[in-house]
Amino acid sequence: MAQEVKGFIDHFNGFKRHLKLAAVTFAAITVLGIAFAYSLPDVYKAEGYILIEEPQIPSEILRSTITSYAAQQLTILSEKILTIPNIISLIEEYDLYPEERKSTPLELLAITARGAILVEPATRASVSESGLPTTRVVGFTISFEDEDPATAKAVTDALVELYLSENLKSRSALTKDTSSFLQEEVKQLEAEISTLEKNMAKF
Repeated sequence: MAQEVKGFIDHFNGFKRHLKLAAVTFAAITVLGIAFAYSLPDVYKAEGYILIEEPQIPSEILRSTITSYAAQQLTILSEKILTIPNIISLIEEYDLYPEERKSTPLELLAITARGAILVEPATRASVSESGLPTTRVVGFTISFEDEDPATAKAVTDALVELYLSENLKSRSALTKDTSSFLQEEVKQLEAEISTLEKNMAKF
Protein backbone atom coordinates (compact mmCIF):
# COMPACT_ATOMS: atom_id res chain seq x y z
CA MET A 1 0.00 0.00 0.00
CA ALA A 2 1.49 3.33 -1.00
CA GLN A 3 1.86 6.00 1.66
CA GLU A 4 1.26 9.67 0.99
CA VAL A 5 4.45 11.72 1.37
CA LYS A 6 3.97 15.27 2.54
CA GLY A 7 5.81 17.92 0.66
CA PHE A 8 7.31 21.22 1.69
CA ILE A 9 4.02 23.11 1.26
CA ASP A 10 2.21 20.73 3.60
CA HIS A 11 4.90 21.11 6.29
CA PHE A 12 4.94 24.86 5.86
CA ASN A 13 1.15 25.12 6.22
CA GLY A 14 1.28 22.93 9.33
CA PHE A 15 4.02 25.13 10.80
CA LYS A 16 1.91 28.26 10.13
CA ARG A 17 -1.10 26.71 11.88
CA HIS A 18 1.00 25.83 14.94
CA LEU A 19 2.63 29.25 14.86
CA LYS A 20 -0.75 31.01 14.87
CA LEU A 21 -1.94 28.82 17.76
CA ALA A 22 1.23 29.54 19.73
CA ALA A 23 0.91 33.28 19.04
CA VAL A 24 -2.72 33.33 20.19
CA THR A 25 -1.84 31.34 23.34
CA PHE A 26 1.12 33.60 24.13
CA ALA A 27 -0.98 36.74 23.63
CA ALA A 28 -3.74 35.39 25.89
CA ILE A 29 -1.24 34.50 28.65
CA THR A 30 0.42 37.92 28.33
CA VAL A 31 -2.89 39.77 28.60
CA LEU A 32 -3.94 37.70 31.60
CA GLY A 33 -0.55 38.26 33.24
CA ILE A 34 -0.70 42.02 32.74
CA ALA A 35 -4.28 42.16 34.04
CA PHE A 36 -3.29 40.13 37.10
CA ALA A 37 -0.27 42.35 37.75
CA TYR A 38 -2.41 45.50 37.59
CA SER A 39 -4.96 43.94 39.93
CA LEU A 40 -2.32 43.46 42.64
CA PRO A 41 -1.99 46.22 45.26
CA ASP A 42 1.08 48.45 45.24
CA VAL A 43 3.79 47.39 47.68
CA TYR A 44 6.25 49.91 49.12
CA LYS A 45 9.60 49.07 50.63
CA ALA A 46 11.36 51.22 53.22
CA GLU A 47 15.01 50.65 54.16
CA GLY A 48 17.21 51.64 57.06
CA TYR A 49 21.00 51.27 57.23
CA ILE A 50 23.03 50.66 60.38
CA LEU A 51 26.79 51.08 60.30
CA ILE A 52 28.81 48.76 62.54
CA GLU A 53 31.45 50.62 64.53
CA GLU A 54 34.87 49.10 64.95
CA PRO A 55 35.82 48.17 68.54
CA GLN A 56 38.11 50.65 70.24
CA ILE A 57 40.10 47.93 72.03
CA PRO A 58 42.86 46.35 69.93
CA SER A 59 41.88 42.81 68.97
CA GLU A 60 45.35 41.43 69.73
CA ILE A 61 44.84 41.89 73.47
CA LEU A 62 41.51 40.08 73.50
CA ARG A 63 41.05 36.35 73.67
CA SER A 64 38.99 34.65 70.99
CA THR A 65 36.42 33.67 73.63
CA ILE A 66 35.24 37.27 73.96
CA THR A 67 35.90 38.42 70.40
CA SER A 68 32.77 38.13 68.24
CA TYR A 69 32.22 38.61 64.54
CA ALA A 70 29.74 41.14 63.20
CA ALA A 71 27.87 38.53 61.16
CA GLN A 72 27.38 36.38 64.24
CA GLN A 73 26.25 39.39 66.23
CA LEU A 74 23.72 40.25 63.53
CA THR A 75 22.31 36.73 63.66
CA ILE A 76 22.05 36.88 67.45
CA LEU A 77 20.34 40.28 67.31
CA SER A 78 17.82 39.03 64.75
CA GLU A 79 16.99 35.99 66.88
CA LYS A 80 16.34 38.24 69.88
CA ILE A 81 14.34 40.89 68.02
CA LEU A 82 12.36 39.08 65.33
CA THR A 83 10.40 36.90 67.72
CA ILE A 84 6.68 36.22 67.39
CA PRO A 85 5.75 38.35 70.46
CA ASN A 86 7.82 41.32 69.22
CA ILE A 87 6.33 41.16 65.73
CA ILE A 88 2.81 40.87 67.17
CA SER A 89 3.52 44.07 69.12
CA LEU A 90 4.50 45.78 65.87
CA ILE A 91 1.33 44.52 64.16
CA GLU A 92 -0.84 45.92 66.93
CA GLU A 93 1.07 49.18 67.33
CA TYR A 94 1.07 50.06 63.62
CA ASP A 95 -2.30 48.45 62.79
CA LEU A 96 -0.85 46.07 60.22
CA TYR A 97 -3.14 43.76 58.24
CA PRO A 98 -6.40 45.19 59.67
CA GLU A 99 -8.69 43.07 57.48
CA GLU A 100 -6.74 39.84 57.97
CA ARG A 101 -6.75 40.27 61.75
CA LYS A 102 -10.52 39.78 61.75
CA SER A 103 -10.19 36.13 60.77
CA THR A 104 -6.51 35.17 61.09
CA PRO A 105 -4.65 34.54 64.36
CA LEU A 106 -1.95 37.06 65.18
CA GLU A 107 0.65 34.31 65.35
CA LEU A 108 0.07 33.48 61.68
CA LEU A 109 0.11 37.15 60.70
CA ALA A 110 3.39 37.52 62.59
CA ILE A 111 4.88 34.91 60.25
CA THR A 112 3.57 36.93 57.28
CA ALA A 113 5.06 40.12 58.70
CA ARG A 114 8.35 38.31 59.33
CA GLY A 115 8.45 37.49 55.63
CA ALA A 116 8.07 41.20 54.81
CA ILE A 117 11.11 42.03 56.97
CA LEU A 118 14.51 41.67 55.37
CA VAL A 119 17.83 42.03 57.21
CA GLU A 120 20.88 41.92 54.97
CA PRO A 121 24.54 42.41 55.94
CA ALA A 122 26.57 44.94 53.98
CA THR A 123 30.06 43.63 53.27
CA ARG A 124 33.34 45.07 52.07
CA ALA A 125 36.47 43.43 50.70
CA SER A 126 39.32 43.46 53.19
CA VAL A 127 42.61 41.76 54.05
CA SER A 128 43.04 39.46 57.04
CA GLU A 129 45.93 39.61 59.51
CA SER A 130 47.59 36.79 57.56
CA GLY A 131 47.43 38.85 54.38
CA LEU A 132 44.69 36.83 52.71
CA PRO A 133 41.71 38.52 51.04
CA THR A 134 38.53 38.32 53.08
CA THR A 135 35.07 39.85 53.32
CA ARG A 136 34.17 41.98 56.32
CA VAL A 137 30.70 42.99 57.48
CA VAL A 138 30.59 46.78 57.85
CA GLY A 139 26.88 47.27 58.43
CA PHE A 140 23.45 45.96 57.57
CA THR A 141 20.18 47.10 56.05
CA ILE A 142 16.72 46.58 57.52
CA SER A 143 13.68 46.82 55.26
CA PHE A 144 9.93 46.30 55.51
CA GLU A 145 7.29 46.05 52.78
CA ASP A 146 3.71 47.27 53.08
CA GLU A 147 0.93 48.58 50.88
CA ASP A 148 1.10 51.94 52.68
CA PRO A 149 4.42 53.82 52.28
CA ALA A 150 4.03 55.68 55.59
CA THR A 151 3.45 52.40 57.43
CA ALA A 152 6.44 50.79 55.73
CA LYS A 153 8.66 53.66 56.87
CA ALA A 154 7.24 53.70 60.40
CA VAL A 155 7.77 49.96 60.90
CA THR A 156 11.28 50.16 59.43
CA ASP A 157 12.15 53.01 61.81
CA ALA A 158 10.82 50.97 64.72
CA LEU A 159 12.91 47.96 63.68
CA VAL A 160 16.02 50.13 63.40
CA GLU A 161 15.40 51.42 66.93
CA LEU A 162 14.97 47.86 68.20
CA TYR A 163 18.24 46.78 66.62
CA LEU A 164 20.11 49.81 67.96
CA SER A 165 18.69 49.29 71.45
CA GLU A 166 19.46 45.57 71.52
CA ASN A 167 22.92 46.22 70.08
CA LEU A 168 23.58 48.74 72.84
CA LYS A 169 22.67 46.12 75.45
CA SER A 170 24.95 43.58 73.77
CA ARG A 171 27.82 46.07 73.57
CA SER A 172 27.37 46.96 77.24
CA ALA A 173 27.50 43.29 78.19
CA LEU A 174 30.55 42.78 75.97
CA THR A 175 32.24 45.83 77.49
CA LYS A 176 31.59 44.45 80.98
CA ASP A 177 33.04 41.07 80.00
CA THR A 178 36.04 42.75 78.39
CA SER A 179 36.61 44.91 81.47
CA SER A 180 36.48 41.85 83.74
CA PHE A 181 38.89 40.02 81.46
CA LEU A 182 41.36 42.92 81.40
CA GLN A 183 41.19 43.29 85.18
CA GLU A 184 42.04 39.61 85.55
CA GLU A 185 44.93 40.07 83.13
CA VAL A 186 46.21 43.04 85.13
CA LYS A 187 46.03 41.05 88.38
CA GLN A 188 47.89 38.17 86.77
CA LEU A 189 50.59 40.48 85.42
CA GLU A 190 50.93 42.23 88.79
CA ALA A 191 51.36 38.85 90.49
CA GLU A 192 54.02 37.84 87.96
CA ILE A 193 55.86 41.17 88.42
CA SER A 194 55.68 40.79 92.21
CA THR A 195 57.16 37.29 91.96
CA LEU A 196 59.93 38.53 89.69
CA GLU A 197 60.74 41.41 92.07
CA LYS A 198 60.94 39.00 95.01
CA ASN A 199 63.24 36.66 93.09
CA MET A 200 65.45 39.59 92.08
CA ALA A 201 65.61 40.79 95.70
CA LYS A 202 66.65 37.33 96.86
CA PHE A 203 69.26 37.17 94.10
